[in-house]
Amino acid sequence: SYAVSRLGGNSYENQIGAGVSITYRETDWTHTLLFHRYARREVSLPATPASDRDGDQHKMGVYQTVDVKRLGLRLYAGFEHTWDRTQGSDYDCNTPRLVAGAGLWLPLDIYATAEYSYLHQDYLSPNSYDMAGRRRSDRRDSYTARLSRSITSHVDAYVEYRHMRNSSNVDTFSFVSTVVAAGVVINY
Repeated sequence: SYAVSRLGGNSYENQIGAGVSITYRETDWTHTLLFHRYARREVSLPATPASDRDGDQHKMGVYQTVDVKRLGLRLYAGFEHTWDRTQGSDYDCNTPRLVAGAGLWLPLDIYATAEYSYLHQDYLSPNSYDMAGRRRSDRRDSYTARLSRSITSHVDAYVEYRHMRNSSNVDTFSFVSTVVAAGVVINY
């Protein structure tokens, strides 16, 4: 995978990554996914002095999926763990994450999904924004609901609601975010 983000001004984030996954189908209605992903990030933030946050990220996880075919329902739950190691110790962290969700086919060929996730980012070094010199620790609850529908064999449309609440022991990083989005996805 490759991603480029322009963060404004002279700042940017580039990321290149690769991963491997294995899916084991236990029955015709259950399967387990195991994965590992590695990414190399190149980040530059305009600051005085310039902030260089290049680093490596490893992510491993396992998901279990159960399909209730007669209802058109899919249930899933998973666990991920991410290790971030970057230049600038403010961003070195370990992040365990729990996920649970469901997908359901509705009338008019609309697919509805709902997901909840909880993560705990445990930073490894004292945070430079905290005058007491504490290590940053964030806890985040995220909720997502999405309705999608195929328009043609290559075009899907969706509307999505996302809500996130991040609680941090370093107040600068506590926030609440709510996003409502709609879009079109073209698949080729």
